[in-house]
Amino acid sequence: FPAHLVVNVWREYIRKFKLEDLFSPSKDNGLQIIEEMLNQRMKSQMVSALDDIGNKTGEALDSLEFLQLKLRGIEIMEVRIHNVMYDPALEEQTIKQWSGEWLKIAKKEEDLLKEDEKLNEKIARNESTKRFAQLAAKNFENPIQPVQDEFSTLQNLIQPLRETLLDESRANNDMEQEIKRLDEIWKWLLDSQQEPNRQ
Repeated sequence: FPAHLVVNVWREYIRKFKLEDLFSPSKDNGLQIIEEMLNQRMKSQMVSALDDIGNKTGEALDSLEFLQLKLRGIEIMEVRIHNVMYDPALEEQTIKQWSGEWLKIAKKEEDLLKEDEKLNEKIARNESTKRFAQLAAKNFENPIQPVQDEFSTLQNLIQPLRETLLDESRANNDMEQEIKRLDEIWKWLLDSQQEPNRQ
């Protein structure tokens, strides 16, 4: 008798869900909702009402199944759904559909990660450009600074950049090449400044 009641309730609820909703990977898929409702109908006097597509309406209804079981002195401890089987062709179709959906989700997540990476790179470039401009202008902030020759101007431009690279090179070996280039320019500037004095 209890099994007959469970089967009838199962048939009632199974019609409310699409196949993909029954086995979806979400926390509350169709099978879990049906199992919950089966337990309510067999174990509780009042049950939650579902609409035609399996959503709870918020309305509470009397459980006729619970009343019938109670009149017969039968108490149901728990109802579990397991080993759900259906047509093999339908199963294969469902697996293919899931695989396609998972691939779409994975591709979408990959695209979002790439967009985030590009955005972070753009922000980093903008910050680097801003920092470079601030460093390059460091020795030119004095509005009453006397006019300098081209060599002194280049020295004032390179000096803060060189000092910053020297500080950061202690933590980053990749800056060695940049420092070497600046040192070469710095040496050239010093030699160029001394050249007129030698003549």
